[in-house]
Amino acid sequence: LERVHRAGLYADHADLRRAPNSLLMAYVRTKRVADAVSLAESILDNEHLYPHPDIREGNLKVVSIAHTLLKLGAYHRVEQIARERLGEHVGVAPDSWARFSQEGLLGIALLKQGKPVEAEPLLISGYDGMRKHSDTIPRAGSCKVVGHVRGVSIDATLTEAQFHLFMVACSLIERFEANGEAAKANECVDFAMNLVNGEVGEGPIGEQPNLEERQ
Repeated sequence: LERVHRAGLYADHADLRRAPNSLLMAYVRTKRVADAVSLAESILDNEHLYPHPDIREGNLKVVSIAHTLLKLGAYHRVEQIARERLGEHVGVAPDSWARFSQEGLLGIALLKQGKPVEAEPLLISGYDGMRKHSDTIPRAGSCKVVGHVRGVSIDATLTEAQFHLFMVACSLIERFEANGEAAKANECVDFAMNLVNGEVGEGPIGEQPNLEERQ
């Protein structure tokens, strides 16, 4: 995998396009943090050079790499990525899953940096917007989710887009609990658990009120 990446073969061969992503996961698993961050940046640069023909799929790839950077603690870099991408989507597709996914990503990055006041409206907008556009969410990729939500064990496989929405919901749970807003936190817990249990359908979520509309 390292030889493929260094030779840049994936740029010209479609069957090798996922080699950098596989190598990135290998670096993360073996805790080669510096190599992982460097490769993540390289993948993002390559995305600019060879953008995916479907803007949703290309955006999802960026979100996926950003979550890897979050795992490595590169919060400020993720903030930069999200702000850049958000600016692009606001101009081209202001009411789209891609735009709201970047708002959620920016909110997570800011919350990780200890900026909850700035993060909260972005998390809420991203969460509500992604749910609103759930019928256009890309179905590609898979992510293993193992952990706990309020003491309840989770062991599930989500699509990459579902994983991103799950992480935004978890960030909102953290924020609302810190604010003492139990009802809003509970709603996010219910949604997150429904998501990992496969109880959120493929189409629109339904006529559930947005968080920003709740008192």
